[in-house]
Amino acid sequence: MSYLEQLETIDRFYQEHEDDKKAEVVAALKKVHVALLKSPDDLKVFYDKTQAICGGIYIPYLFWMELIKFLDHPVNSQLMFDLIQAFANSNFEEEEQNNMKPLLSVYFKIERPFNVDKIKAYIVDKSHPQVRYYLRSILQLVEADAKAIDVYKEKVLMLKRYFPNFETLKLPLSQLKEELQ
Repeated sequence: MSYLEQLETIDRFYQEHEDDKKAEVVAALKKVHVALLKSPDDLKVFYDKTQAICGGIYIPYLFWMELIKFLDHPVNSQLMFDLIQAFANSNFEEEEQNNMKPLLSVYFKIERPFNVDKIKAYIVDKSHPQVRYYLRSILQLVEADAKAIDVYKEKVLMLKRYFPNFETLKLPLSQLKEELQ
């Protein structure tokens, strides 16, 4: 079965089972994602398709992978913009919001002000009120608590060699350092 057929199957499965099968859906998407890591063309299609299926459940994982690349080479702002827009248009559930918070915080801190202003104008200001409130609160956090964002960044950098794992990212910094030694 091709990866596109796998994505369709995963999406149908999610539509039938919704919340009680989130972990299984994410695990299935991770499996396809890992299989495509060495195929840039297929990976691009995977990113495009995955943003729209399963209510956007996998967007935090895609954003994590791109944030790691962006930290090393901050040039592909358009892909980051597209992922934030997809997130803003997703089902926007609490788990995904919690997963995206540290990633978005780091991104907003390191991105050029021009691009952050573009995100504010084209995504934040035009979003559903709940999404607007969430994104503005992250932007305010970035301005108000640079130390917390530095901790998020350090944790992301420590985990950059690993496939996205939000449970590990949530660990306190000292515990994360211990676990990675």
